[in-house]
Amino acid sequence: MKKFTICVLVLALIQTTSFSQSCLPEGIKFTSQPQIDSFPINYPNCTEIEGYVEILGANITNLNGLNAISSITGGFIIRWTSLPNLAGLNSLESLGDFLVIDFNNSLSSLSGLENLIAVEGSLRIGNWIGDGNDLLTDLSGLDNLSFVGGNLRIFRNTTLSSLAGLENLNTINGYLTIGFDPTSWGHGGNPSLKNIDALTNLSNLSGGLEILFNDSLADLTGLIGLNSVGVNLWIEGNALLTNLDGLENISSIASYLAIRSNPELANIDGIRSIASNSILYLSICNNDLLMNCDVESICDYLESPNGDTEIYDNAPTCNSPEEVEEACDDTYITEGPVLQKILIFPNPARNEITISADDGSEAEEVNIFNLAGQPIMQVRPVEGKIDISGLQQGLYILETIIWNTRLRQKLIVQ
Repeated sequence: MKKFTICVLVLALIQTTSFSQSCLPEGIKFTSQPQIDSFPINYPNCTEIEGYVEILGANITNLNGLNAISSITGGFIIRWTSLPNLAGLNSLESLGDFLVIDFNNSLSSLSGLENLIAVEGSLRIGNWIGDGNDLLTDLSGLDNLSFVGGNLRIFRNTTLSSLAGLENLNTINGYLTIGFDPTSWGHGGNPSLKNIDALTNLSNLSGGLEILFNDSLADLTGLIGLNSVGVNLWIEGNALLTNLDGLENISSIASYLAIRSNPELANIDGIRSIASNSILYLSICNNDLLMNCDVESICDYLESPNGDTEIYDNAPTCNSPEEVEEACDDTYITEGPVLQKILIFPNPARNEITISADDGSEAEEVNIFNLAGQPIMQVRPVEGKIDISGLQQGLYILETIIWNTRLRQKLIVQ
């Protein structure tokens, strides 16, 4: 009986090993549905493909024959297929290199990738030289993806309206690019993309942040979890973007800051926390409604620029570095020998704000003005707090009087 038990265990071990093995170090290219269907027969027990995998073929309609594959060490391309979804890849957990999904005009869902946790290389959905995946409305199917080791680029997916499916994405070790500069290739963005709320858990971005030419994108609040950008910050050509709320936790970048050709952009207070010494080049241009460029990060940069500066063709008071510097100077009005450092929080705010000075002093008086300079409210804070629930949404100037010093700062009411 004992010998029989040992034999059974050995057979089970051999059987388990035989059903899980690496294969195809040279990779494999699928160009037809019969190739997909016959994969389990031609490569029995193949679960870990060592090479690159390409799926290219207009007659490929399902990937059920690949349902045993758990990892691909090389890159993975899915292109020019008639796949409605990616069912059949349900066992795939990791990719050792890139994943590209483009030119799949029947693809309406990424379902089938639910077990994919990490892409060690770059992930690209769509293509810069032509419309990407015309029926794809969101990224559901990538729900467990938490790590991208290279760039995440999302280009020209004509019906993509949200990034739902990326809620667990935490780390991108390269660039995050949503849309692209169309100078050479025509329209570059995702024209139906309305929000990027699914990215709220993204906290680590080693490369640049580029939000480019997305015609329906109205806000950036999905990026509230980011605290730094490893290279440049580039916001351009987003037709409905009115403010940069969502970027307020970014404390540093490491290259250029470019805010260009966003016709409805009227408020850039969201970039106020960026350390000025981390900006190596500044470009604020062609934002028709943008008149208030005197946010802290920009004012500090203009005091001691670290590189070239271009500010032009915005609204009045933001049409040149000199205009912005003058506006920065007007923000601080002192009538005493000491200028206090005063913090307003939260800002943006809804119902109540707290005002505190760096030395613990209490404000004697607070005046709130609209952008035309008209007084809206005059009040003495109670334990540092002020009720602003009666104010309409918008941008105001808040003047704090303390120890014969007047300090003016912007207040955003939501």
